[in-house]
Amino acid sequence: MGIEAKEFRIDFFKGVVGRGRELQTVENLLATMSQSATCPAHKIDAFSYGIRDLQCFANGRSFKGIFCKYRHDEIPHIGAHGKPEHDILLDEDEGLIEKNHFLFIGKSKTLVYQANGHGSRATRMALYLTKYRNLDNGVYFEPILNNGHARELLEGNGLPKTLTVSFARPEDPAFDTGIAFTQAAIDSLKHSGGHRMKITITPERGGRLTRSVKESLLQLVSSGVEVSAAKIEIEQDDGSFYPVDLIAQRLFARKKVTVIGKYPDPNEMFSALNNAYEEHAPFLEVF
Repeated sequence: MGIEAKEFRIDFFKGVVGRGRELQTVENLLATMSQSATCPAHKIDAFSYGIRDLQCFANGRSFKGIFCKYRHDEIPHIGAHGKPEHDILLDEDEGLIEKNHFLFIGKSKTLVYQANGHGSRATRMALYLTKYRNLDNGVYFEPILNNGHARELLEGNGLPKTLTVSFARPEDPAFDTGIAFTQAAIDSLKHSGGHRMKITITPERGGRLTRSVKESLLQLVSSGVEVSAAKIEIEQDDGSFYPVDLIAQRLFARKKVTVIGKYPDPNEMFSALNNAYEEHAPFLEVF
C-alpha cells in the first residue's frame, strides 16, 4: 500500500452540558471515561458508536481520542471490476469502522474534530456522551464561528429581525430536539412523510423577534439534526442589522496528514489537530 499526504478538514466546537446550567462538564465526563480500560459502545439509530484510545494530557485537563462508528448490518461486498465479488469476513461482534480523531481542550472547552464524510458529525459524539452518562439535559457541541462580532451578537441582547433555517427529518422517529418550535416542525415532517423543511420567520413590520430565537437556533445546529441552512439577522447598537450564517461562518482549518494505505497516521493526525488549535488559540481562548 502506498504512502501519500492528504488534506483533512478540522472543525472547532464549544462543548457544554445542559447549555451550561449543569454542574457536570464535558471535561469531567471525559476524565471519568479515561479511567476505564474500554469505553462502552452505544447503538444510536442504525450504527454503534464508541470512543477508542482515550487519553488525558495537560495535567488531566485535556483529552485525545478516536470517535468510532461501527457498521454491523448491510456490509458491502468487496472485489475488483470484472472479477467475482465476495463477503468481508467478520466475527460476530465486529463491524466496519469509520474514525474521527479529536482533541478536547479543557481550558477553553473546545472540541477540535477531524471531519470525515464517512464517519460521524460532532453532534453524534455529543449524543453518545449524553447516552453514556444518561444525562437529562444532554451534551452539546456548538459550532464556533470565525467572526467574533457575529458571536457577540448571538450571545448579546440584540433582537433578531429574520430567521431562516432548513433541516432534514431525523432518522430516529423518537428524536427530540427539546426545542419547542423546531420539534413541532419535525413532528409535522414525520406525520406528513416529508424529508426536509425550510422555515422563515419574520416579525410584523417594524417589529423584532424574541431573543429566545437565537438560543433556539444555536440549540438546533448542535442537536444532531441535519441542518443545511441557519441564518439570522440581528440588530446592532446603531439600529442596523447584521447577517449571521451559522453554516458558512464556521471556524475550520485544513491540514495535510500522511495516509498509509487507506488510513491517516494517528500520531500525525493528533499533531495536526493540536497545530490547528494552537493557530487559533488566541481567538478560541477568549471565545
